[in-house]
Amino acid sequence: MEKNCEGLPGCKKKKDKLSLLKRAQNFISTTTKHVAGGMKNINDTDYMIRIRTCNTCDKLSGGNTCSMCGCYIPTKARWEVSDCPLNKWKK
Repeated sequence: MEKNCEGLPGCKKKKDKLSLLKRAQNFISTTTKHVAGGMKNINDTDYMIRIRTCNTCDKLSGGNTCSMCGCYIPTKARWEVSDCPLNKWKK
């Protein structure tokens, strides 16, 4: 089966499912860091680099969610204080 066969019958791809509680904890933690850091966003160039990095990652789920942390990538990638759980974003 293809790489992006999640949810389809016969898919052998390992599912990376986070519990709702863990996703909520990650969201609260990241949002708290964003607010405490002055709600700063990165520039458009670095944002696009982050988005491209995520778009090529096998942990991207549904086109916009990281299956490692459960975060919504278009938002998380914009925030200056955010980190990739796999350390794929430059510091």
